[in-house]
Amino acid sequence: MGFIPKDLIMSRQFLLNTASHFLAPVLLVGALLSMGFAQGPHQAIFLGSSTSGGADPWWLIDPFTGTLIDSGADVATNNCFGASFAHGDQQLLALSSLDDTLSVGTPPGLGMGFTLLTNFIGSPYGLAVDPWYQRYLAMVNTGSGFDLQVVDGNPNSGTYGQVIASSGPLLALGLIERWGLSPPGRIAVAVPALFNGTLAVYDTDPSSPGYMTAISTPSTSGTPGIAIGTSVAISADESMVTVALAASLETLFVRYDLLAGAWVDVDPVLPGVQHISIPLGIGHRIRLLPGSNEAIVCGAGHSSQHGWIGRLDFGVTPDQWSFTEFGVGSGQFSDANALSLSPDSAYSFIGVSGPPRGLVIDNQTGNVIHSVALPSSTGSLVSSSWRGVPGSGDLFCGPAAPNSSGQSTTLAQSDFSGPGLFHLEARQGPPLQFGYFLMSAGLEEPGLAVSQGFLCLKAPIGRYNSVAGPSLNSLGRFDASGTFQNLSGTSSVFSGFDLPAAAPSPPGGVILPGSTWAFQLWHRDQGNASNFSDALVVQFY
Repeated sequence: MGFIPKDLIMSRQFLLNTASHFLAPVLLVGALLSMGFAQGPHQAIFLGSSTSGGADPWWLIDPFTGTLIDSGADVATNNCFGASFAHGDQQLLALSSLDDTLSVGTPPGLGMGFTLLTNFIGSPYGLAVDPWYQRYLAMVNTGSGFDLQVVDGNPNSGTYGQVIASSGPLLALGLIERWGLSPPGRIAVAVPALFNGTLAVYDTDPSSPGYMTAISTPSTSGTPGIAIGTSVAISADESMVTVALAASLETLFVRYDLLAGAWVDVDPVLPGVQHISIPLGIGHRIRLLPGSNEAIVCGAGHSSQHGWIGRLDFGVTPDQWSFTEFGVGSGQFSDANALSLSPDSAYSFIGVSGPPRGLVIDNQTGNVIHSVALPSSTGSLVSSSWRGVPGSGDLFCGPAAPNSSGQSTTLAQSDFSGPGLFHLEARQGPPLQFGYFLMSAGLEEPGLAVSQGFLCLKAPIGRYNSVAGPSLNSLGRFDASGTFQNLSGTSSVFSGFDLPAAAPSPPGGVILPGSTWAFQLWHRDQGNASNFSDALVVQFY
């Protein structure tokens, strides 16, 4: 179609004029326009609470300016112990553990309103969104036990919003309110409220014969005293589970190796010591930093402490762990909770009390970037979710293995723009090297080692190269600044690639609304080497 300026391609008239050519992309971009995202959408943070009354307050915060975008109070956010942006960050999902509901907030910006999606038979705790299988998961107290339930998250499905699978009550662990889902969505792990040394590991892979069954881990040793299970995090490669345990005077972290089926010793001298202890009480949350061996953790502190937040480094070997507390002695993190990470994991957000505020924090320096004042009657701040730019996709397998420039090639600048379904953009590549984009319906972390990098896509893999045809050819070359410049006439802005509705063969067919696909860039490097970018997962609606 030739070069078309970006300010033209997003106009309604242009979409109408090109409907016969682009089909599904028009439906997609038209939906984005109707939701108000055409005018340069920004990131946002949702913060939920638990307080008295039947409609607990919520807030949307701009992380770049530290200002409120919107706020309200709704029965949908009553005792909101789970919230997450979904569908390319175009919707907000909110749990109410008092009204036993899952609701959808749209548009997730100024003027957001909630629509009931699911009525649970029991109180739901914790929410996970799985883009691969288009589903939402929650732990539900049915009255006869705690049941991990799966809700159909495909708006095009006849069972959208209905519970389509469940684990059945798991009685052996007692009260369960804290659990986590792995990034690929194939494993969930729950910790009992009163930690008894074991975890429940759920098979959440729909293709597995053991789908939605659970097993208990062996009991850990060397964890002293009474501790409350407060948070669970699973590594992207599904090899390691990290659990936060709250005690009155300390917070413990235990790690379970899923591959070895064993708890991890953390003392180089004394075998059987399987807990990391930091002298800060009542730990609330843990969030793993992708592509590293670190996590951000926070807690309320005990009666003689203020709340706290910091970075936990698990070390190259388990005995080399270390903890860096942010803002030591500042007193600014009172009752720190509701922890979430920015899309690039460079920043954290927490809700604090005394006085109530939302804080944006630099994960490396520990500096508070923004402090957003909240009303004094907020109650407990219990959940948050950090939205990327709507429609920008989610990054996996990152950072990629460094290329010859010393940087890791990334697709982080990709977004829903341009005349195609989506615009893929690659940065930080090796200057003057050639490459093209790949696509797949499945993701594998940490990926298969190929030459200097990791292929993170599952077979069958589509190749956007000359063999696929002129309109599907993404062949390009990195310029001196490391930006991937298109050499095939398939980018409206010269760099990157305007993704068409048609898919290369394999897998063939077209990219339909409601589907989820993964993309990666393969590129050459110095000598006879080659490398890959990180992987980008995009939901098309």
